[in-house]
Amino acid sequence: FPLLLLLLLPPLISSQSSHDESLRVILCSSLICDPPKICDIYEGIPQCRAPPTTTPAPTTTTLPTLPTLWTVATFPTFPSFTFSSPPPLPSISPPTSSSPSTRPSVCSLPPDTGPCNRNRIMWYFDTESDSCQRFSYSGCGNGNRFSSRYQCELRCLSDAK
Repeated sequence: FPLLLLLLLPPLISSQSSHDESLRVILCSSLICDPPKICDIYEGIPQCRAPPTTTPAPTTTTLPTLPTLWTVATFPTFPSFTFSSPPPLPSISPPTSSSPSTRPSVCSLPPDTGPCNRNRIMWYFDTESDSCQRFSYSGCGNGNRFSSRYQCELRCLSDAK
């Protein structure tokens, strides 16, 4: 039994980590981070975060030698396992629309590119189309700017609480 567990554990770990990486790539596709920051998913929302500053030293563990339980002639057969690709990612639908009077005031501001020099693509809430739109942001301007469409919709389209 321990041998079976050791044989099955690596595919399960790599399958989960590749699924997590696929989800991170999809959620981070609309976010542009200024170096050295990188996109990371925190509480389900893509955010620009500083990379870890130190890497912990690897540890090695010596496992005790296990006694031989079976010989080749008496080794039991186990059912075969088939590994498949992870299930499709859930679609992210925009939150239900809130009325203009219950939206945060920042959502009513016009998009402001600003006079600074750090051009990057951001999102703003457009009151005419009642949707979040991309615009070029210079690094300074008003508060109607969001790192991702999801963050814009979460703030300006979700019901007021």
